Amino acid sequence: METATLVEKVKLRLGITDTKHDEFLQEVAPDQLDYAKAYTNNPFTNDEGVEVIPGPVILFVAKACEFNMGQTGLRSRSMGEVSYSYEIDLPKGIIKLLKPYKRVKFR
Repeated sequence: METATLVEKVKLRLGITDTKHDEFLQEVAPDQLDYAKAYTNNPFTNDEGVEVIPGPVILFVAKACEFNMGQTGLRSRSMGEVSYSYEIDLPKGIIKLLKPYKRVKFR
């Protein structure tokens, strides 16, 4: 899948209509797709070897990008002596989108 196509699909799912986040998405979206492929042990290719990414996997990529796009992962915050705590692991609800696409891995 071409990066621009993936980025456009991610933007559509996130409701992004401007180009403000394009550079970020062009870097992060392919990384998140690679994560999905590794996590599921699934290259998402058809019998002809053409990459076909299912909608829920693109939604995973979009939600993972959104999570990494700012304060989405803010877990706690204090005002006295200013303290912030961020969740760096993807939430289970996002990763759950990949579950139907997992393939058994034999060693």
